[in-house]
Amino acid sequence: MRKLFNSIFFLVIAISISTANTFAAELEEIIVTATKKEESLQDVSASVTVLSGEDMQIAGFHDFAGISQYIPNFAVSENAITTIVSMRGVGAGANQSFEQSVGLFVDGVHLAKGRQFRTGLFDIERVEALRGPQGVLFGKNTLSGAVNVISAKPVIGGEFSGQIS
Repeated sequence: MRKLFNSIFFLVIAISISTANTFAAELEEIIVTATKKEESLQDVSASVTVLSGEDMQIAGFHDFAGISQYIPNFAVSENAITTIVSMRGVGAGANQSFEQSVGLFVDGVHLAKGRQFRTGLFDIERVEALRGPQGVLFGKNTLSGAVNVISAKPVIGGEFSGQIS
């Protein structure tokens, strides 16, 4: 009886290890540029949420108000006059003359005003949301976090792409 139990036990262990290796091989590694260099999302020591352009297209997100539903602790609210952006509950408020405490960067260029969060998102490779102070890497106006938008690379050659809706 003991030999049978040991045989079955080791068989179950071997099967579970082989299936774990199979699933690990199927996972895609997510590369981010949150620390100004390309590295794996698992190696970044910051609180980062990444939303790929393909995921945004599937979910139907076309603006920051849409992606704020997906990114934890990130809120974008719009009214007739201004856009209020906050991360982890910290924001600049509704005063249009203040620069936001959440930095918006599109391909490394800082967009300071809250109304610039109203721009549509198209032709995007990924959006990285970094929570917490990011002043060391991104500079001013990143007290509560930063949103880094990376545009898709251009297709050069005989190919083209587009979308009609």
